[in-house]
Amino acid sequence: MPISIKQKKKLNKYQLWLALSKEAAVIKNKYMKRHQFIPYILVFLLYLISGAVYGQSQVLAFKFTSADNGKQLSNTSTSTHANLEISTLSRGAGASGIHATAGSGRSMVANLSVSATKAEAISSGAYYEFFIKAKSGHFVSLTELNVTLRRQTESAYIYRWKYSIDGGTTFKELGTGDISILDNNNEGVQQPVIQLSDYSDLKNVPSSTTIIFRIYAWGGVNTSSTTTTAFGIGKSSSAGSNAISVKGFLSDVEIPGKVLGHRAASSQIYLGSPSICILPNGNYIAASDFFGPNPEARVDGKSVTRIYQSTDAGESWTVLTDIVGQFMSNLFVHQNSLYILGPAGNEGNLIIRKSTDGGLNWTLPTDSTNGVLKTGRYHTAPTPVVQHNGRLWRAMEDAEGAIQTWPKKFRAFMLSVPENADLLVAANWTSSNTMPYDSTYLGGYFYGWLEGNAVIGPGGNMLNVIRVHTFDKLRERVALINVDSTGTTATFSPTTGFKDFPGGGKKFTIRYDSISNKYWTLSNYVPEIYRGVIPLDRVRNTLALCSSTDLLSWTVESTVLQHPDTLKHGFQYVDWQFAGEDIIAVCRTAYDDGLGGANSYHNNNLFTFHRIKKYRNP
Repeated sequence: MPISIKQKKKLNKYQLWLALSKEAAVIKNKYMKRHQFIPYILVFLLYLISGAVYGQSQVLAFKFTSADNGKQLSNTSTSTHANLEISTLSRGAGASGIHATAGSGRSMVANLSVSATKAEAISSGAYYEFFIKAKSGHFVSLTELNVTLRRQTESAYIYRWKYSIDGGTTFKELGTGDISILDNNNEGVQQPVIQLSDYSDLKNVPSSTTIIFRIYAWGGVNTSSTTTTAFGIGKSSSAGSNAISVKGFLSDVEIPGKVLGHRAASSQIYLGSPSICILPNGNYIAASDFFGPNPEARVDGKSVTRIYQSTDAGESWTVLTDIVGQFMSNLFVHQNSLYILGPAGNEGNLIIRKSTDGGLNWTLPTDSTNGVLKTGRYHTAPTPVVQHNGRLWRAMEDAEGAIQTWPKKFRAFMLSVPENADLLVAANWTSSNTMPYDSTYLGGYFYGWLEGNAVIGPGGNMLNVIRVHTFDKLRERVALINVDSTGTTATFSPTTGFKDFPGGGKKFTIRYDSISNKYWTLSNYVPEIYRGVIPLDRVRNTLALCSSTDLLSWTVESTVLQHPDTLKHGFQYVDWQFAGEDIIAVCRTAYDDGLGGANSYHNNNLFTFHRIKKYRNP
């Protein structure tokens, strides 16, 4: 029996979703033939009412007036987002010396302690500080920090912003280095923008966490003068300009996982090809590229892959570097070096790069002896590099099929290389024959294959387990392509090679765990309620943990992520690694963000990190 409107009003959002989902299932079974989209309409209506939308803009600012003579000990924020607490700008103990001369209006200044080094500035408390805190039930994400600073000739001239999310116990530095300000214009100088969007700590921050910002300054040479040693924030202009402003956005919906990257749908830039690996020193390295119609997704027309680093097991992430001319690529570690392998661009040359410093610097592919493995048109996704029988194996596709439509143009093949060879030399790699699209497969309902996984089969044989594209609304499959031990010959049986697989119509990653003796995957399994309406390759709102003992039959172990809406929500293209008893994963996520959400389930707005604890016992 459907529950009443009065009963529904007493439910929270999650309970309401479950109730509507059950009612949608009943409607789907009863009216599917005449009213195919009723279940989707119900869950989409729930999505529409589930979260408020706010704009990305200034969320906090401090503006000084002529009444602020520079000597004030604190100021309250003059512009505060409705869903933020009012903030206070204050001084550290080493910034308590108040500048005594005139001309300090519309600012906050001090005769800072003479600190020759950053360490001395920190120990003496030579800083200014403010905080950002969301109101109850809201989440704040920050994107930019702007400040105007002013100094005199003998004052501090080097500074660094820091932030804390643990109440001020520990502070982390912002930016890539200390900043010098030599201009002593009395009106102040606008400083370079600090990109807060590079820090996962400053995204999706709940009301229980207070973000504290501090700016430390040092390098002053004189404490006796009161006319040449002032360093401070401001000035605000007589017209009332901001001395400090912070941009970002707020939402009443928590984004699942740790947010590494974000682009608003309005930017028309999306974040693709998640990849993750664990370095020998324990650091996590993740990668994601940019795509979409906005030319700014590329640099001089070249694809860009961004590299992220976590030194605390995924608790926080920072941007390490950008690689220009790398796309749809996977990270992997081999013999203590880090590699990234994939096309140079969309259907570009196949290239590989090497880093010996943890992902900060990378080799530049120049020719067949230095990173250019194949010239032509190549396609892939971040899928595993597998070590087996003295070789490394990687499934791949080219785009040279006889029929030049997606995905019929893709031809599957396997790459391999001796494990002790120089991976940057093309001649060391072996390619199997290519396996093209065949219109006779699946009784004519086969439309192509792509994004294969190199997998060691139960018998020790090498397989390419590859995504199969159909327009089926009820069933998803993969294909198992056999590869011989030399890596030169690939074969496929259309009568026995297609297997049912939860989420087989979307990209997936398969890895084998020798402790459980199972193959594991994170895939876009489609629950019953969403089947029979649209082709299943377009349904990506559920991420499930699945396992198999033989690659032939699969069990859905647990639902990892899910949202009732399928149109603008998705958890897709997941790459992952075993991490002890856990699985760590990165995801191309389409979700609510306070800015209207994603463009679509496919054209996402978020790049997120997740940990599945004790996956063997979900």
